[in-house]
Amino acid sequence: MTLFDRPFFSTLCALLVHLSCAGLFGCESGTPARRSDIGATVLVDALGDTLRLDAPPRRLVSLAPSLTEMVYALGEEDRLVGVTEFCDYPPEAATKPRVAGFNVINLELLVAAHPDLVLANRGNSPADLAAIRQVRIPVFAFQIDSLPALLEGIETLGVLLGNRHAADSLRSSWEARMNRVSAAVRAVPPNKRPRAFFGGTQEPIYSVGPGSFVHDLILRAGGRNIFDDMGAAWPRIDLETLVKRDPNVILVGYHEGADTAQVLERLRDAPGWRSLRAVREGRVVVLGDAVMREGPRLIDALEAISHALYPDRRG
Repeated sequence: MTLFDRPFFSTLCALLVHLSCAGLFGCESGTPARRSDIGATVLVDALGDTLRLDAPPRRLVSLAPSLTEMVYALGEEDRLVGVTEFCDYPPEAATKPRVAGFNVINLELLVAAHPDLVLANRGNSPADLAAIRQVRIPVFAFQIDSLPALLEGIETLGVLLGNRHAADSLRSSWEARMNRVSAAVRAVPPNKRPRAFFGGTQEPIYSVGPGSFVHDLILRAGGRNIFDDMGAAWPRIDLETLVKRDPNVILVGYHEGADTAQVLERLRDAPGWRSLRAVREGRVVVLGDAVMREGPRLIDALEAISHALYPDRRG
């Protein structure tokens, strides 16, 4: 799936259902795995459901592109016997059997794949997950709303798949990259950090607020989210308010196949947008769809956002 092929609202809907939850237990720190007397692994997922595994699953179905990416990151892609039609990264994922679409699961195809475990989002339809459990297929739901939750999520997936070594290695690598970004911006006073807008550039305009993983990325990259006072994680905003808040930097994801130069050229001719200092100064950056998938590429997105906020800084 190319997430910004459509207007931002459609992207947001797909995000909330298919992409918005790939972490752990609804918070940054999760319930750790524990071993019973007979050696089974017992875990509590983001929906509060308990999963008991006597052995690592050999056949997986993933109901989220972000989870599919995490399985690939662990090198366990051979276990995937079913994914969604939006699972297109890495490119090899597009060759896996499709058992789900946008907010719909083909239960017949899913059952025919004979999975030992279904990896789900906290945002997947509860009715669909209940139907899967009714046919006696185990389900484990993840949630990610921050980078720490991503770190916990990869550790949990490593436990589920019996590959803690790979999970530990990935977590260490990601933490090192996060720490480099943090160290580079640590000396910048909070009131001197660039004020950033992340969102779509066509109506309806959506942005990010506290509770979204993109908000977390902006803060960790050394920026200030101009909509950090919103009560929603993905608020709809109007152009008049955006103009009043006048961000230093505009960050967008993959936008209808357009690159940064094309988006900037259009905004320089658009009423309201052309008055923004970020547009006048050319500080508009198309980040790519990695920023809208709360999986391994969020680390790439963090680095890209940091570079967008501090383009003159090396490293």
